[in-house]
Amino acid sequence: MNVNKKDVGYYFKFGSSPIKLVKGLLEENGFKESNDKNWTLYWSSCAIKSEVYTNLFAYQKVCHFPKSYEMTRKDLMHRNISKMQINHGFINFNFIPKTYILPIEMSYFLEEHEKIKNNNPVYICKPHASSQGKGIFITDKIQDILNKQNANNSYVVSHYIDKPLLINNLKFDLRIYVALTCINPLRIYIYQDGLARFATEAYNPDSVKQNRFVHLTNYSVNKDSPNFVANQDPTLDYVGSKWSLLALREYLKLNKINEQQIFERIEDLIIKTIISVESAIFQACEMNVPFRSNCFSLFGFDVLVDQFLKPWLLEVNFSPSLNIDAPLDLKIKGEMLADLFTLIGIVPLVNFIMIKGLKIFIRFILCQKLKQL
Repeated sequence: MNVNKKDVGYYFKFGSSPIKLVKGLLEENGFKESNDKNWTLYWSSCAIKSEVYTNLFAYQKVCHFPKSYEMTRKDLMHRNISKMQINHGFINFNFIPKTYILPIEMSYFLEEHEKIKNNNPVYICKPHASSQGKGIFITDKIQDILNKQNANNSYVVSHYIDKPLLINNLKFDLRIYVALTCINPLRIYIYQDGLARFATEAYNPDSVKQNRFVHLTNYSVNKDSPNFVANQDPTLDYVGSKWSLLALREYLKLNKINEQQIFERIEDLIIKTIISVESAIFQACEMNVPFRSNCFSLFGFDVLVDQFLKPWLLEVNFSPSLNIDAPLDLKIKGEMLADLFTLIGIVPLVNFIMIKGLKIFIRFILCQKLKQL
């Protein structure tokens, strides 16, 4: 596509620190950064203030739905899915590990632990609003958990999934990119590609729980491991400590593992997770958002598959990382963003005024210059 870069009203604005990939992709497709209110797209890694929503024009789009944190904060996600288990049957929403919110549910947690303590349960503990593996620890000692608790320190404590599906004796999880483009009616798009992220030391359920390179699959954790293998060739997306999702599916298929069943189940849990917060987001939009087409959200669903091919939802990321640490990141994240921008049909300001509301869908491309990122 030949891009006409003259000033024709294609504007974007960041509500937080600029993201190189977003900025580069928009600029290479004819957009310019704006510091005033004449923007078409507003991108922020943080929650968006209510006054931004209430002052939106019909042609403007912001990258978060209000109240999305109901799904992306670990404690609230657990609460909302637990409600669905109660109201619509546990078996239909049984895709999160048994979880407790501490210190609020401390008494309940201790009662439940007492019932199963002879089985030596293992727990994974996460700060309720953390990311990138910060503050996570795994333990089979109840005292470790008690030592972390105080009135100002909220933790999400889950039963550890100790029988994960392994590849080359390594634990891995999946980063699935999901776009929510409308809340009424509900429109959800799951990107066909994504990332498989590997731990960097061989899995052993009896290994020292403090060894994060065995038990955690976060890239931000494992990149510091001496065993981390960076992928420097995006065409070889099945080597190293990070694979493409499509390469993983092909690997599973070649090894006679029912990948179609796995991903049908993943699709099911994604839809149900969003349904669990649909009402909260809809009500927030009704109160704050002037036009139905103003908002979209890009989520990062982190999923672990166990040896029985059951997917477990670990967490949902409010603003999934768009950092480019390897050529494979640029290929997957860049093409995903290009598809997302095309999907939401961004309407340039000047053209919107000229044609009085007729939608124009811009076909975004991942340009060669972005390889410099």
